[in-house]
Amino acid sequence: MNFSRFFPCLFRKMPGGLLLLNLSMLSGCAINPATKKVEFMIVSEEKEFKIGQGVDKQVREDMGVYLELPELRSFVKKMVDAIGRQSDRPELIYRLEIIDTPDFNAFAVPGGFIYVHRGLLERMNSSDELASVLGHEIAHVSVRHSAAQISKSQLLNIGLIGLAVA
Repeated sequence: MNFSRFFPCLFRKMPGGLLLLNLSMLSGCAINPATKKVEFMIVSEEKEFKIGQGVDKQVREDMGVYLELPELRSFVKKMVDAIGRQSDRPELIYRLEIIDTPDFNAFAVPGGFIYVHRGLLERMNSSDELASVLGHEIAHVSVRHSAAQISKSQLLNIGLIGLAVA
């Protein structure tokens, strides 16, 4: 029987059909919201959000949140919401926090959590520059980059355990 027709995303990108057949009971395929292509994905959107919540808690504890200018946070949040509504995952609630560090950085974590460092905002010259950075981070969330990396890592770990047992 040709199982590749039932699990095309597994057989198209990865060798070792027998191992993948066994893994197919534990894994799945999902349609990437941006590319509309079927991809290997173990991490559900619910799991993705829970991972993001855990990272969010750690980020807040380790890096601190900038609270001095609530109107700045409100401005950036409105921009995140506007860009998020135009993203490939418009139904997702994108959460924003400004990190209280002078670093020139921004990042996103699974589940729609977007972080902008205070230092980046201090060096911005226009709202267009900010929109570009926020769009980039929202795109990472929209195409589920972190969830895909976690899925591949889990598959690799399962494969390594299978090899060790064999």
